[in-house]
Amino acid sequence: MSAAYPRQNEVPFDPDRKRMITIHDVKDPDPEDASPFHDRKAVNKDVIAVKGAPDVVLDLCTRYQTIQDESQKLTPEKRLEILAANDAMTAGALRVLGLAYRVEQHLPDDFDSVETEELEADLVFAGLIGMIDPPRQEVRPALEKARRRRHSHRDDHWRLSQYRTSHRPGHRSARARTQSGHWCAAGRDE
Repeated sequence: MSAAYPRQNEVPFDPDRKRMITIHDVKDPDPEDASPFHDRKAVNKDVIAVKGAPDVVLDLCTRYQTIQDESQKLTPEKRLEILAANDAMTAGALRVLGLAYRVEQHLPDDFDSVETEELEADLVFAGLIGMIDPPRQEVRPALEKARRRRHSHRDDHWRLSQYRTSHRPGHRSARARTQSGHWCAAGRDE
């Protein structure tokens, strides 16, 4: 895809903005690739591609790409549907990115003269991508330590509950014999 859509420029990921922008030339679109370009209409145009936090990217969009590769108006109902899909993916332990784009006839060669807000205006929401990050090596020992603590913590709760039950007033083990041989609450003579 890099030959069909060579990268012209980018605005790197910014943790405060929670997104990044790349600018691509449309050189040779292929109907079989994952792009929304299935004909030669976009050849020699520029594509602004944005990826980042789904809710942030969605807020920059006014349209969305349908499964039939058509762009339609992004309604409040469709926004909620997309956010619900994002929630379902994150509930499945996926890290999710939102993707959006806009086609421009031509962007200036002097990229520094273009404001970031101009690049991000009126985008078409293209979809969500979910990824699983494998745990880092240093995480495994920490997880094992947490599991051991959890089991130890459960044992402590069990012992404490047994102690409280056995030392409850009126419980047989919480009573003691007095000098006269009668049973009483521990520490009290009846």
